[in-house]
Amino acid sequence: MRNQYSESLLVHFRRAEELRAEALDCFSIDLNARQLCDLELLLNRGMYPLDGFMNRTRYDMVLETMHLENGTAWPMPICLDIDEEVAQSLSVGKRIALNDSEGFLLAILTVNEVWQPDKKREAKKIYGTDDAAAHPGVRRLYDQVASWYVGGTIEGVSLPIHYDFQSMRLTPSETVRRFTMHGWRRVLGFHTTEYLHCAHREMVLTAARQVGAAVFLHPVADFSDPGDRDYYTQVRCYQAFTTK
Repeated sequence: MRNQYSESLLVHFRRAEELRAEALDCFSIDLNARQLCDLELLLNRGMYPLDGFMNRTRYDMVLETMHLENGTAWPMPICLDIDEEVAQSLSVGKRIALNDSEGFLLAILTVNEVWQPDKKREAKKIYGTDDAAAHPGVRRLYDQVASWYVGGTIEGVSLPIHYDFQSMRLTPSETVRRFTMHGWRRVLGFHTTEYLHCAHREMVLTAARQVGAAVFLHPVADFSDPGDRDYYTQVRCYQAFTTK
């Protein structure tokens, strides 16, 4: 039985070998970039306390209350979207191999529930509108998210592989260890999706000095909307921010 406080949802290497053998006979899904991001954050406990993709009950609760059943604040549902053909082939208890875009096994999902969401309701609850022209998030929901959701627990075999900015891709547990290694007892986090300018630097450093804290930059390199800079430029901006 998995420890709910474990640092990741990755299984022991012996269990991983069993899952790889099982996956040869499993139905499989190759995840897109957005789905891979969700899976990685589930596996490394960035989305703690979730232990898999949400079922319908938890999905509805998050939409209506922005909280999980244990009271944890949670503003957006985390579900795995699938097309109708795949949905019709699934049933409760079925095991699904979740692969990256090249077909490498990352996790096994045990199906808990399959349902068709009301996307207009979801859009209104999350973005405040169901008009795709009024919000890019609504447009992505309508155009890029499949029409069915599947929920279930996951057993992780491997984290997705990245070839860029590897030293900066810290898991939550690695981040805490880094704080400990540096002796940081008080940390000021700066969470942003924007490009940083001199005014940002002075604001953050001033706030850190006032409370005697180290600074932890926590940038979100999101999927770009049309006209946005690529995330390589965004990350290099953060790197320059720390070296001046």
